[in-house]
Amino acid sequence: MKSSVQNLEHKLYQDLVSDVPLLKIFKERCHFVDKLLNETFLNDKQPASENDLCIVAVGSYGRVELNHKSDLDLLILHKNLSIDTLREMDQTFLRPFIQNTGRDVSIMNRSIENSAATWNMNFHEQTSSLEMRPILGSLKIFEDHQSKVKTFWKDKTNRSAFYNLLNQDFQKKLQTAETAQFNTQSIKNTLRFYHLVYWASLYHPTKSFFDFLTGQSKTVLFESLNVVWFIRELMQYQSINDLNEIKENKIQLEAVESHCNRIKNTCKLLFNEITSRQMATID
Repeated sequence: MKSSVQNLEHKLYQDLVSDVPLLKIFKERCHFVDKLLNETFLNDKQPASENDLCIVAVGSYGRVELNHKSDLDLLILHKNLSIDTLREMDQTFLRPFIQNTGRDVSIMNRSIENSAATWNMNFHEQTSSLEMRPILGSLKIFEDHQSKVKTFWKDKTNRSAFYNLLNQDFQKKLQTAETAQFNTQSIKNTLRFYHLVYWASLYHPTKSFFDFLTGQSKTVLFESLNVVWFIRELMQYQSINDLNEIKENKIQLEAVESHCNRIKNTCKLLFNEITSRQMATID
């Protein structure tokens, strides 16, 4: 398993420095991990049946934006599996699988009956509920869960609380971006702007994220995103922490900050428009 992962990452690095679009690289990486997860589950004797659970990708894996060193975030939805069964799955299948991929792991277990119980007070799980992607197991369990998700988001009180949390996070990141010296952390914060706007747009009643962009602004935004994704990916492959250490870089480093500013400013406009429209539907 480790050799196949290493071969893939070598191939994706060559794609990266050959200017293959980052979204294509992310997609290939995610589909490879999907296939590996399915093959491992089917080839090993598992303590639970596929009919009793659904393994779901969340986070960057769920969004199909898995980069070279992203954590693998998984959610196990199940029909009241026992703690012993879940523990056995965790120890004999999930953790060894993810460790073999060379990535850190985050695993959440949720029964269908109590899957919504943790959402009210947990911003992370609320955002996770917006970017779920089923990988293997019962689609019926996933659909039952998604039905609960939709019910949760129909509640105006839940949406209002969520948008208040989004706004707090966005304003905090904005203040940091406008006062801190530009560095590698700035790249991570810049991508956070994009994610916050993406989450804000998902439950808009009439428009999706892309509907808020004109053709030209969409092109400009994704050009800048591609630059920032490229720099982050390159730094992870080369295991460096300083922008000035980057080698094999066709992009002028001084331009990276301007691309980050372009993303920040575009996302700021989008975020204000989307959230004001959302709050109007709540009021």
